[in-house]
Amino acid sequence: MKFLSFLEAQMVKRILRIMAFAVALYPVLICTAALAEDRVLNLTRSIDIALENNLSLKVSREKITQKFWEERDSYTNFLPRVSGSFTYTRLDRVPVVSFPSPVPPFTPIEAAFGDENMYTLTFTLSQPVFTGGRLANIWRGKQEETKIAETALEIDKTHVAMQVVEAYYSILKSSRLLANAQTLKNQRASHLADVKKFFDAGLATKADILKTEVALAEAEQKVIEAENAVNLARANFKTLLNLPPDAEPVIEDSLEAKKDTKTLDEWKKLAAVGRRELSELDQVESTLKYARKVVNSSYYPQVFFLANWKDERGTSLSLNKWYQSWSGVVSAELDIWNWHSTRKKLNAINSQISQISAQRQQMYSAISLETTSAYLDFSAAWNRTTVSEKAVEDAKENVRVTGLLFKEGMATTTDMLDAQSALFNAQSGYFQALYDYQVAYYRLLKASGGLLGSR
Repeated sequence: MKFLSFLEAQMVKRILRIMAFAVALYPVLICTAALAEDRVLNLTRSIDIALENNLSLKVSREKITQKFWEERDSYTNFLPRVSGSFTYTRLDRVPVVSFPSPVPPFTPIEAAFGDENMYTLTFTLSQPVFTGGRLANIWRGKQEETKIAETALEIDKTHVAMQVVEAYYSILKSSRLLANAQTLKNQRASHLADVKKFFDAGLATKADILKTEVALAEAEQKVIEAENAVNLARANFKTLLNLPPDAEPVIEDSLEAKKDTKTLDEWKKLAAVGRRELSELDQVESTLKYARKVVNSSYYPQVFFLANWKDERGTSLSLNKWYQSWSGVVSAELDIWNWHSTRKKLNAINSQISQISAQRQQMYSAISLETTSAYLDFSAAWNRTTVSEKAVEDAKENVRVTGLLFKEGMATTTDMLDAQSALFNAQSGYFQALYDYQVAYYRLLKASGGLLGSR
């Protein structure tokens, strides 16, 4: 009994050690699983990473920061400014002034007019009182420039998101084409083995072997080209997401049905209100209107208040001690005649505002055309997928039938190679149509201004 109790105690200890080891290993397993999961990227996650890390978007965000500080700087023009200066002057001799003596012998009398060493300390306060709205309109114009930078960021986000969509599906498409090329290579290699068996049996010629070997070499070349396309697509994808060079993300295949019942006119209406480029033009026009008000302020006097405080020594006012003084000045400046420079500047700005009106009409036309093109591409892509799918089914049946005929000696090597090429081309066309259809849908969303949704 004691022996059994000892064994039970040992088993309990071993079980406890295993449980403790499992508990200690659990966080490691969880982290490993999380890392593996992070490597798998779907389209939504890819766009989110690009919007956060893309280098061109970082530049756009810095432009917003730049405009923000320019706006804050323009606001300081309303506030009083204080400047100070200190000067020290060393003369080669003491300045003197001479005047004739009023009594004989009328020898000129000289008096020191200053000192060899002169010191001047000055502080000046300047406060604008009235500028005809110039400062206020400069500040409001800077606010509009900040809004323009923010809108430009949203436009850049849309472009980057569309580039990610294209790169994402380019990886998936090129990967499918690579697999298709490898399938063709395997078919050609298998057929070459069959041809050699037929040759040994006297049922095929040397020309059949050579023809099949050439076809196999062509298939191997297609594999190399497809591999290069995959590598290039992945490199472009990592650049857009600003991923490290050694990162190897796994792209989740996505072939969602993108059917949509909206008509072309409905898509155009969405684009007319959803495109940020139209808002950007409105903001540019508003900025120009504020610039016109800034120029127009030149017709009004510019009134400033100046307060000066001075402490000096060694000058004519104070030879041997510091002398303090202050003054207050109200100045008003007004351009009386400047050869119509103000009017010419206003005419130039008015011309720019007129250009905005024409640009808006041009933008509407461009957006309408882009939406129409995207809608037609989307519709055509859907039709291509249907046609291509039927072509693949026919090509597969053709390969099957031709293979049976070849084994019966009723089809030539050329027939078999042609059937394999037809299947390869049909499958390649199908994969291209399938992924082009996905991209066409997102291009339609981009054209209507809804690619990023509520992001």
